[in-house]
Amino acid sequence: MKKVILSVAVLAVIFTGCKKNDDDPAPSKTKTELLTANTWILSGATADKSVDYDGNGNSSIDVFSQMDACEKDDFTIFLNNDNIKSGISYEGALPCNGGTANDVYAFTWAFNSTETILTTSFDGDSSDVILVELTDTTLKISYTAIDSNDLSYIKTVTLTKK
Repeated sequence: MKKVILSVAVLAVIFTGCKKNDDDPAPSKTKTELLTANTWILSGATADKSVDYDGNGNSSIDVFSQMDACEKDDFTIFLNNDNIKSGISYEGALPCNGGTANDVYAFTWAFNSTETILTTSFDGDSSDVILVELTDTTLKISYTAIDSNDLSYIKTVTLTKK
């Protein structure tokens, strides 16, 4: 009888101890996978000091509130086809500066070796931005910008999954 109880106890330990752990997290995505998985649209912009972004004489650290509606509806797609890193930026339904709705601007992009700096190149000009945050739904970058009064500031831009 003791052998039967011991055998049942051992089997119970084996079957309960070897169950699949459903709590194991899925493998994390690379920054390239996160960046290229979504279409990104502007959802916020701030400055490290009060700036007059739109030139109306009023300053604020909330740059997004000073932006024109035509800037807020643009969206960007980052592509990685056969390790060719390119992208497309679309003028939204409200075009700025004489453009037309849905104008398309192609660019290339690359991360630095530590994937903390994102470089984009458009029409021969390159820009580096600091990658502040990158998740499945949020892309946050920062860079040095100039306001309407030639004041240099650090601009942090948040884009979200469209």
